[in-house]
Amino acid sequence: MVPQSRAPTVLLTRPVAQSARFATALLARFPWVRTVISPLMSPEFLNPILPQRNWGGVIFTSETGVLAAKRIAADGYAMPERTFCVGDQTAAVADACGFRTASAQGDGMALVRLVQAANVVGPLLYLHGAERRADVGGALNMAGIETVSAVCYAQKPQHLTPEAIAVLRQDASVATPVFSARTGTLLAREYMRIAGSAPLLVAAISADVGVDLAVEERRIALWPDAAAMIDAMAFWLA
Repeated sequence: MVPQSRAPTVLLTRPVAQSARFATALLARFPWVRTVISPLMSPEFLNPILPQRNWGGVIFTSETGVLAAKRIAADGYAMPERTFCVGDQTAAVADACGFRTASAQGDGMALVRLVQAANVVGPLLYLHGAERRADVGGALNMAGIETVSAVCYAQKPQHLTPEAIAVLRQDASVATPVFSARTGTLLAREYMRIAGSAPLLVAAISADVGVDLAVEERRIALWPDAAAMIDAMAFWLA
Protein backbone atom coordinates (compact mmCIF):
# COMPACT_ATOMS: atom_id res chain seq x y z
CA MET A 1 0.00 0.00 0.00
CA VAL A 2 1.32 3.43 -0.97
CA PRO A 3 1.86 5.86 1.95
CA GLN A 4 -0.27 9.00 1.71
CA SER A 5 2.78 11.22 1.17
CA ARG A 6 3.72 9.12 -1.87
CA ALA A 7 0.29 8.44 -3.31
CA PRO A 8 0.43 8.54 -7.11
CA THR A 9 -1.08 11.35 -9.12
CA VAL A 10 -4.41 10.30 -10.62
CA LEU A 11 -4.89 11.02 -14.33
CA LEU A 12 -8.53 11.33 -15.41
CA THR A 13 -9.15 11.01 -19.15
CA ARG A 14 -12.94 10.99 -19.50
CA PRO A 15 -14.81 14.06 -20.79
CA VAL A 16 -14.62 17.04 -18.45
CA ALA A 17 -17.99 16.62 -16.70
CA GLN A 18 -17.48 12.92 -15.97
CA SER A 19 -13.87 13.44 -14.90
CA ALA A 20 -14.81 16.29 -12.56
CA ARG A 21 -17.54 14.19 -10.97
CA PHE A 22 -15.13 11.27 -10.53
CA ALA A 23 -12.52 13.59 -9.02
CA THR A 24 -15.04 14.86 -6.48
CA ALA A 25 -15.95 11.33 -5.40
CA LEU A 26 -12.29 10.28 -5.31
CA LEU A 27 -11.18 13.25 -3.22
CA ALA A 28 -14.00 12.65 -0.76
CA ARG A 29 -12.22 9.39 0.13
CA PHE A 30 -8.61 10.38 -0.55
CA PRO A 31 -8.32 14.16 -0.08
CA TRP A 32 -4.51 14.08 -0.26
CA VAL A 33 -4.45 12.81 -3.85
CA ARG A 34 -3.55 15.08 -6.75
CA THR A 35 -5.83 14.73 -9.76
CA VAL A 36 -5.13 15.85 -13.32
CA ILE A 37 -7.97 16.04 -15.85
CA SER A 38 -7.03 15.53 -19.49
CA PRO A 39 -9.93 14.27 -21.65
CA LEU A 40 -8.83 11.97 -24.47
CA MET A 41 -12.15 12.31 -26.30
CA SER A 42 -14.57 15.13 -26.97
CA PRO A 43 -18.17 14.48 -28.08
CA GLU A 44 -19.34 15.70 -31.48
CA PHE A 45 -23.13 15.66 -31.70
CA LEU A 46 -24.62 14.48 -34.98
CA ASN A 47 -27.99 15.06 -36.64
CA PRO A 48 -29.35 11.61 -37.51
CA ILE A 49 -32.49 11.36 -39.61
CA LEU A 50 -34.86 9.43 -37.36
CA PRO A 51 -38.10 7.82 -38.51
CA GLN A 52 -41.36 9.06 -37.01
CA ARG A 53 -42.69 6.07 -35.08
CA ASN A 54 -44.91 5.47 -32.08
CA TRP A 55 -41.90 4.52 -29.96
CA GLY A 56 -42.30 2.37 -26.88
CA GLY A 57 -39.18 3.88 -25.38
CA VAL A 58 -35.61 5.01 -25.98
CA ILE A 59 -32.45 3.18 -24.93
CA PHE A 60 -29.33 4.92 -23.62
CA THR A 61 -25.93 3.35 -22.98
CA SER A 62 -24.17 6.61 -22.13
CA GLU A 63 -24.72 10.05 -20.66
CA THR A 64 -23.69 11.56 -23.98
CA GLY A 65 -26.49 9.66 -25.69
CA VAL A 66 -28.96 11.28 -23.30
CA LEU A 67 -27.60 14.75 -24.07
CA ALA A 68 -27.80 13.99 -27.78
CA ALA A 69 -31.44 12.97 -27.39
CA LYS A 70 -32.15 16.22 -25.57
CA ARG A 71 -30.67 18.18 -28.48
CA ILE A 72 -32.68 16.18 -31.02
CA ALA A 73 -35.89 16.74 -29.04
CA ALA A 74 -35.13 20.47 -28.81
CA ASP A 75 -35.15 20.55 -32.62
CA GLY A 76 -38.75 19.32 -32.60
CA TYR A 77 -38.44 15.53 -32.76
CA ALA A 78 -41.06 13.63 -30.72
CA MET A 79 -38.74 11.77 -28.37
CA PRO A 80 -40.40 9.07 -26.23
CA GLU A 81 -40.60 9.82 -22.51
CA ARG A 82 -39.82 6.29 -21.34
CA THR A 83 -36.14 5.34 -21.24
CA PHE A 84 -34.02 2.30 -20.47
CA CYS A 85 -30.53 3.18 -19.22
CA VAL A 86 -27.43 1.04 -18.82
CA GLY A 87 -26.54 2.36 -15.36
CA ASP A 88 -27.59 4.63 -12.53
CA GLN A 89 -25.53 7.64 -13.62
CA THR A 90 -26.94 7.55 -17.14
CA ALA A 91 -30.40 7.20 -15.61
CA ALA A 92 -29.76 10.19 -13.33
CA VAL A 93 -28.83 12.35 -16.32
CA ALA A 94 -31.92 11.14 -18.21
CA ASP A 95 -34.10 11.90 -15.21
CA ALA A 96 -32.64 15.41 -14.99
CA CYS A 97 -33.52 15.89 -18.67
CA GLY A 98 -37.16 15.02 -18.01
CA PHE A 99 -37.25 11.39 -19.10
CA ARG A 100 -39.00 8.60 -17.18
CA THR A 101 -36.12 6.24 -16.46
CA ALA A 102 -35.29 2.66 -15.59
CA SER A 103 -31.71 1.57 -14.86
CA ALA A 104 -30.15 -1.80 -15.64
CA GLN A 105 -27.45 -1.09 -13.03
CA GLY A 106 -24.91 -2.98 -15.09
CA ASP A 107 -23.65 -3.46 -18.63
CA GLY A 108 -25.14 -3.85 -22.08
CA MET A 109 -26.39 -7.38 -21.52
CA ALA A 110 -28.02 -6.34 -18.24
CA LEU A 111 -29.75 -3.62 -20.23
CA VAL A 112 -31.05 -6.17 -22.72
CA ARG A 113 -32.49 -8.23 -19.86
CA LEU A 114 -34.13 -5.13 -18.37
CA VAL A 115 -35.87 -4.34 -21.65
CA GLN A 116 -36.96 -7.94 -22.14
CA ALA A 117 -38.57 -7.97 -18.69
CA ALA A 118 -40.41 -4.69 -19.33
CA ASN A 119 -42.85 -6.08 -21.92
CA VAL A 120 -42.60 -2.93 -24.01
CA VAL A 121 -45.38 -2.16 -26.49
CA GLY A 122 -44.09 -0.61 -29.69
CA PRO A 123 -40.63 -0.42 -31.26
CA LEU A 124 -37.66 0.96 -29.36
CA LEU A 125 -35.21 3.67 -30.38
CA TYR A 126 -31.56 3.12 -29.43
CA LEU A 127 -29.40 6.26 -29.54
CA HIS A 128 -25.68 5.59 -29.23
CA GLY A 129 -22.21 6.69 -30.23
CA ALA A 130 -20.26 5.76 -33.33
CA GLU A 131 -18.38 3.14 -31.30
CA ARG A 132 -20.11 0.67 -28.99
CA ARG A 133 -18.92 -2.07 -26.67
CA ALA A 134 -22.09 -4.17 -27.02
CA ASP A 135 -24.66 -4.39 -29.81
CA VAL A 136 -27.71 -3.82 -27.63
CA GLY A 137 -29.95 -3.13 -30.60
CA GLY A 138 -28.88 -6.29 -32.38
CA ALA A 139 -29.41 -8.40 -29.28
CA LEU A 140 -32.92 -7.01 -28.78
CA ASN A 141 -33.88 -7.56 -32.41
CA MET A 142 -32.67 -11.16 -32.17
CA ALA A 143 -34.87 -11.52 -29.08
CA GLY A 144 -37.88 -10.37 -31.10
CA ILE A 145 -38.03 -6.79 -29.77
CA GLU A 146 -37.97 -4.36 -32.68
CA THR A 147 -35.20 -1.85 -32.05
CA VAL A 148 -34.03 0.92 -34.38
CA SER A 149 -30.43 1.98 -33.74
CA ALA A 150 -29.08 5.42 -34.63
CA VAL A 151 -25.65 6.99 -34.23
CA CYS A 152 -26.20 10.37 -32.57
CA TYR A 153 -22.65 11.35 -31.59
CA ALA A 154 -19.01 10.58 -32.19
CA GLN A 155 -16.10 10.83 -29.77
CA LYS A 156 -13.24 12.75 -31.34
CA PRO A 157 -9.72 11.95 -30.02
CA GLN A 158 -7.82 14.68 -28.20
CA HIS A 159 -4.17 15.00 -27.23
CA LEU A 160 -3.07 15.06 -23.61
CA THR A 161 -2.83 18.45 -21.94
CA PRO A 162 0.61 19.91 -21.09
CA GLU A 163 -0.02 19.18 -17.40
CA ALA A 164 -0.82 15.53 -18.13
CA ILE A 165 2.25 15.21 -20.36
CA ALA A 166 4.47 16.58 -17.61
CA VAL A 167 3.05 14.08 -15.11
CA LEU A 168 3.54 11.13 -17.48
CA ARG A 169 7.14 12.12 -18.21
CA GLN A 170 8.14 11.90 -14.55
CA ASP A 171 9.47 8.80 -12.83
CA ALA A 172 6.70 8.63 -10.20
CA SER A 173 3.79 6.24 -10.74
CA VAL A 174 0.54 7.57 -12.19
CA ALA A 175 -2.81 5.92 -11.44
CA THR A 176 -5.57 6.15 -14.01
CA PRO A 177 -9.09 4.71 -14.27
CA VAL A 178 -9.87 3.44 -17.78
CA PHE A 179 -13.58 3.22 -18.54
CA SER A 180 -13.50 1.94 -22.13
CA ALA A 181 -11.32 -0.06 -24.48
CA ARG A 182 -11.04 2.93 -26.81
CA THR A 183 -9.82 5.18 -24.00
CA GLY A 184 -7.16 2.60 -23.19
CA THR A 185 -6.05 2.51 -26.81
CA LEU A 186 -5.91 6.30 -27.04
CA LEU A 187 -3.95 6.55 -23.80
CA ALA A 188 -1.47 3.94 -25.04
CA ARG A 189 -0.94 5.94 -28.25
CA GLU A 190 -0.53 9.21 -26.37
CA TYR A 191 1.88 7.64 -23.89
CA MET A 192 4.07 6.49 -26.78
CA ARG A 193 3.72 9.80 -28.64
CA ILE A 194 4.98 11.84 -25.68
CA ALA A 195 7.65 9.26 -24.71
CA GLY A 196 6.06 8.73 -21.31
CA SER A 197 8.16 7.24 -18.53
CA ALA A 198 5.84 7.15 -15.50
CA PRO A 199 4.84 3.63 -14.41
CA LEU A 200 1.09 3.24 -14.96
CA LEU A 201 -1.32 1.89 -12.37
CA VAL A 202 -4.52 1.13 -14.28
CA ALA A 203 -7.97 0.49 -12.87
CA ALA A 204 -10.01 -1.12 -15.65
CA ILE A 205 -13.80 -1.15 -15.88
CA SER A 206 -13.67 -4.73 -17.25
CA ALA A 207 -11.16 -7.43 -18.16
CA ASP A 208 -10.99 -6.39 -21.84
CA VAL A 209 -10.15 -2.75 -21.08
CA GLY A 210 -6.63 -1.36 -20.87
CA VAL A 211 -5.00 -4.49 -22.25
CA ASP A 212 -2.94 -2.53 -24.79
CA LEU A 213 -1.32 -0.38 -22.10
CA ALA A 214 2.12 -1.21 -20.73
CA VAL A 215 1.35 -1.08 -17.03
CA GLU A 216 3.07 -1.59 -13.71
CA GLU A 217 -0.16 -2.99 -12.31
CA ARG A 218 -3.74 -3.40 -13.50
CA ARG A 219 -6.76 -3.96 -11.29
CA ILE A 220 -10.24 -4.77 -12.59
CA ALA A 221 -13.31 -3.22 -10.98
CA LEU A 222 -15.72 -5.67 -9.40
CA TRP A 223 -18.67 -3.77 -10.90
CA PRO A 224 -18.86 -1.50 -13.95
CA ASP A 225 -19.40 1.83 -12.19
CA ALA A 226 -17.39 4.74 -10.80
CA ALA A 227 -17.66 3.64 -7.16
CA ALA A 228 -16.16 0.24 -7.96
CA MET A 229 -13.39 1.92 -9.97
CA ILE A 230 -12.47 4.00 -6.92
CA ASP A 231 -12.47 0.82 -4.85
CA ALA A 232 -10.09 -0.75 -7.37
CA MET A 233 -7.72 2.20 -6.99
CA ALA A 234 -7.88 2.30 -3.19
CA PHE A 235 -4.89 -0.02 -2.73
CA TRP A 236 -2.64 2.54 -4.42
CA LEU A 237 -4.11 5.65 -2.81
CA ALA A 238 -4.84 4.80 0.84
